Amino acid sequence: MSQKTRKQQIIQAMKSSSSPTAPVSMDYKIIETGISGTIQWYNVKAGYGFIRKADTEEDIFLHHTAIRNIDPRKYCSRVGAGQTVKFDIVEGKKGPQAANAIINILDAPTTTNGPSEADQEELLNHKQELEAAKDHFKKQMAAMRKDYDTDLKATEEKYQRQLEAQMAKSRKTQEEREAEFCKQLEVKEAKAKSEQTELKDRFCKQLEVERAQFQQQLEIQEAKAKTEQTELKDRFSKELEVERAQFQKQLEIQEAKAKTEQTELKDRFSKELEVERAQFQKQLEIQEAKAGKERQEQENRFQEQLDAQEASFQKMKASMMSKSWFGVFGGVCLAVGFLSSKCLSK
Repeated sequence: MSQKTRKQQIIQAMKSSSSPTAPVSMDYKIIETGISGTIQWYNVKAGYGFIRKADTEEDIFLHHTAIRNIDPRKYCSRVGAGQTVKFDIVEGKKGPQAANAIINILDAPTTTNGPSEADQEELLNHKQELEAAKDHFKKQMAAMRKDYDTDLKATEEKYQRQLEAQMAKSRKTQEEREAEFCKQLEVKEAKAKSEQTELKDRFCKQLEVERAQFQQQLEIQEAKAKTEQTELKDRFSKELEVERAQFQKQLEIQEAKAKTEQTELKDRFSKELEVERAQFQKQLEIQEAKAGKERQEQENRFQEQLDAQEASFQKMKASMMSKSWFGVFGGVCLAVGFLSSKCLSK
């Protein structure tokens, strides 16, 4: 391995020391397996170092997560320069790096691990070179930024001119298209008006035809309705006459029956009245016999009252006989009650 390549690897390791790389993934492409080598140097605090291959003396980057037989958190201090190691080489993100490293613990160093004085001097020189390169890079970047700003301004002006020309051309094209569209629109409007007029005329004709047909159907339906109404009226009149005749017959039958019942009631009431009068006369005679001479004057007065009542009773009887049997019966009941009250008063 050249000195320049080794310096680049050391610089990359220093840059990544603040955030150590993740453990070697099985997705990395394996380049070689079962390689023997010796730890060139190892920084315990940073957790990384380099292994020198035994066959080609090439330096390979070693991260503490690639060590298999030593827990880096507990035995890192036992890893140092000069120890033999067996490892695999895989293709990492920043180049070849060691994986599955097995370190011989018996070869552990007795001195403090870390870079040698030559390596430290080399790192110091490289830092100075790196600072000089940074200054040179800054100057180049400033010059490039200035050139870039100049080119960008020229490009912007050129693009602005092209854009204005395209906008003018586009505006002109748009005006032409608008004029053409207006012409087409006028033609279409004229055509639409003509079609609308034709459609309106055709619709009016169809409307007139449909109106005439509807009027005919309406007249036919009205005539049919009148005929049905006349038939219905005649049928209803016939049915009404039949029902009227039946009702008249029933009414006559009921009147005859009522007259018969009224005559029977009148005869029965007359018989009952004669019987009650005879009984009343007998009771009156018995009461007169018992009254004696002391009541002779009262009997005479009562006889006069009785004669008056008899006359009124005859009048009442005559009026009651002209009424229905219900009225007659009620009048008789009133007369009997009146006579009974008079008898009881004596």
